[in-house]
Amino acid sequence: MSDGVQNLFTLLSAAGKNDLIETLGNEYKEGTLKYSNLKEAVAETLVELSSAFKTKKEEITSDKKEVKYQVKLASENIRKRAQETLREVKELTGLLNVRF
Repeated sequence: MSDGVQNLFTLLSAAGKNDLIETLGNEYKEGTLKYSNLKEAVAETLVELSSAFKTKKEEITSDKKEVKYQVKLASENIRKRAQETLREVKELTGLLNVRF
């Protein structure tokens, strides 16, 4: 199997198209696989995959106010955890009461 063909099968595998891999793999073993059919299958798979990402992105960015709220909430939680971690580190290193 050439590197190019192997790469296309790897892309199908990464996209979770195991049934397609089996079908096209059998065609490859039989010597009946057309490279153009393999490329078309990979192209359709990648379009399908990217469409899902696009839909999810549109869903997330459709409510900018909610996104800003979630970022603010996450920032507050992260800040609290960071302050707690810093306090623990200072306590362990004996720097708890030292001010700079």
